[in-house]
Amino acid sequence: MRPSRAIRFLLIGLVVVFFALAIYVIVLIREDQNETQQLSNYNIAWITSQASVEITRFEQRLTAFSAGSPDVDENEVNLRFDILVSRVATLKSAVLQDFVNGDPERRKFIDDLDSAVHKIDSLMPSIADRKVALQIVSLIDPLDRRAPKLASAAYTFTSDTLVEHQLRLQSLQFLFIDLITGLIACGLGLIALLVYQNRLSNKTSQALEVLTTDLRVSSNELIKAQDDLEARNTDLRIQNETLLIRDIQLRTQNDRFDAALNNMSHGLLMLDSAGRLDVCNTRFCQILGLNLDDLPFGVSFVELRDNPNSKFAEAVRVFQAVMRATSEHASEAGATRFLHHCEDGRTLLSLCEKMPNGGWIATFEDVTERRRVEARVEYMARFDVLTDLPNRATFIEALQEALEDVGEDNGGQFGLLWLDLNSFKAVNDNLGHDAGDKVLQIMADRLRSCATEHDIVSRFGGDEFAILRRGVRNADDMEAFAQRVMDALGKPFIVHGREMPLSSSIGMTIAPIDGNDPQQLLKNADLALYRAKTHRQGMYCFYEPKMDHNEEMRLAMELDLRQALTKDQLEVFYQPIAEIASGKIISVEALLRWRHPVRGYISPAVFIPLAEEIGLITAIGEWVLRRACADAVQWPKTMSVSVNVSTIQLRDNSITAAVESALSCSGLEPSRLILELTESALVGDNEGAFTILTKLKRSGIGLALDDFGTGYSSLSYLRKFPFDKVKIDKSFIDELTGNADNLAIVEAIIRLCGILKMGTTAEGVETQDQLDLLKSIGCELVQGYLIGRPQPFNRGVDAWSLSER
Repeated sequence: MRPSRAIRFLLIGLVVVFFALAIYVIVLIREDQNETQQLSNYNIAWITSQASVEITRFEQRLTAFSAGSPDVDENEVNLRFDILVSRVATLKSAVLQDFVNGDPERRKFIDDLDSAVHKIDSLMPSIADRKVALQIVSLIDPLDRRAPKLASAAYTFTSDTLVEHQLRLQSLQFLFIDLITGLIACGLGLIALLVYQNRLSNKTSQALEVLTTDLRVSSNELIKAQDDLEARNTDLRIQNETLLIRDIQLRTQNDRFDAALNNMSHGLLMLDSAGRLDVCNTRFCQILGLNLDDLPFGVSFVELRDNPNSKFAEAVRVFQAVMRATSEHASEAGATRFLHHCEDGRTLLSLCEKMPNGGWIATFEDVTERRRVEARVEYMARFDVLTDLPNRATFIEALQEALEDVGEDNGGQFGLLWLDLNSFKAVNDNLGHDAGDKVLQIMADRLRSCATEHDIVSRFGGDEFAILRRGVRNADDMEAFAQRVMDALGKPFIVHGREMPLSSSIGMTIAPIDGNDPQQLLKNADLALYRAKTHRQGMYCFYEPKMDHNEEMRLAMELDLRQALTKDQLEVFYQPIAEIASGKIISVEALLRWRHPVRGYISPAVFIPLAEEIGLITAIGEWVLRRACADAVQWPKTMSVSVNVSTIQLRDNSITAAVESALSCSGLEPSRLILELTESALVGDNEGAFTILTKLKRSGIGLALDDFGTGYSSLSYLRKFPFDKVKIDKSFIDELTGNADNLAIVEAIIRLCGILKMGTTAEGVETQDQLDLLKSIGCELVQGYLIGRPQPFNRGVDAWSLSER
């Protein structure tokens, strides 16, 4: 074969190879452009960031809804959940599979999120239940903290992929240019060879012409391919501009995340594994008394610890607390909750968790005021507000413990003193309740001074006090102690500059001689007190088994009380309840009175306990219900009537039938009847009481918790029972204008009831100052002598008017 022919075949072969490679490069460029276009159409970073935002929004709406916020309803929570479900479906789509499967942590997050959504979906029908809402918050909260990391990883993945595609396209473009250059070089070689061969022969010239024609066609195709490449490059430039716009949008979204972070109500702190600061928000700095500039990104725990400026001391203690808490609970799943006590006396509630990379994330809430109010309310449940002495419930618990100790000691004994002040009612009637309260406080102080550290002094109510005296050897010990108490209380009481000589009477029992049951001991001490008062005021008396005089008296009163119901001696008086905002009387409370033919009006405090003891309270209670409903029908329809329900009525299940009968006979609408219960009525069979009250509530009857704050555990009753309103006890209102603690407690009760959507009624309002102060702190209703005194039914509503005051 001639060299020229071999060269010709070689050049033709190169042209074919270059041409095929050029076509292949064009195909690769087109595929890369398609992938870039697809990446732009389905921006992974945007999809994941939107999913993260929807997780946060759902959690915020759900948290607000569970807290009872009026701005968020159930429909809005369901809407946010539906949007979240659609975002989760997008995360599971094929477009994101390469990104998700590229990292086991991403795969696990998507699986955890999908599992949580399925669990939440099963709980959403019960979202109205606060416990269910809190359970959903516990499911979504950990995912909310992990979602921003997925969005950040998606942004990095998208950026890296686009850079990789751009570099590949650039390499292919250079390769394509090289191929075109090679083709042109081969074409020129062929032309030169053809010219050479044309000189040799016509046949070679014809072959060269054919080859030249082919070369022209190939050149045209290459030119066309080059034009197409330029068009593709233009498309790439447009796509790059689109990516820049998307990048700006992502930065904007990040700015929004920063704004949300810095407007959180809780402080947020993130530390890396070396104790260096990753993230903190404005609220965290405010809690520590710092500025954001004081805690720059990357500052380490060691740098803060070694900083001489004392303002960083609390920050160092917080950093240490977070790292210590997560280390101590490293083996436990989920977040760690602990209290951090600041050096300035504040208390911070922290929820912290160790992150997979070895760092820590924690939130902080200042709960100082909340814990103070809770402690005060808890204190009120066990202690008398006026005297700070243990209340009846606490004393009975101590009495029971003392009896158990007596049984264990095999022969030990203790004494019980029951005492009150003689003529105390006259102090209240003549000098007012302020003077009476001052007398009780002085009395409490004097009793404390007489008692030892092992004794327990308690106020049961009114001027009734009890003392548990431990280590009693015999009756002489009790007499000596009783005389010391009598001497202390026999000194004049100086109140408001006036000297009031008062005396006390004391009834005493010794356990276990006089009884081995708290109620029996109290009853026997009461009998001894009655004996002391009957014999001569200002003395003490031991219980004796033969004390039957009091029992005879009680028997006589019992017979009179049984006849009072049949002889029409019972009457119902009504005291108004007014709305502060409008001044209108919107309700009345039915109050029972006994008009004895010989002794005149007898206080309910005297005969109601007797009626409960002899089992007559149910019949009396039913009579009051019927009478109140019959009278209420004749009042304006805008007014309701409140009727007190005793513990026995609630426990023997008679109240439901009695209410239905009273409403049926009178024709009164159920919504105009309100039943008032004290906390003592709920002690014991909580489940039974809950069932009865729920049934009454469903029938449309209103429920009110009376004397709130003076009983056993008021907060638990508010949480469990379906009350419509709460009546704040008179003892708080009496000192409202002169006691900052009382004001804080009343305001806290009103706010708590507002959150629980319960109305509030202040009892015992007697002055305009009290009324004005209650109005300023948001109380809705008031009752007391300022509004109107209890009146018989025939006096009418004209006797009461708040708006005229």
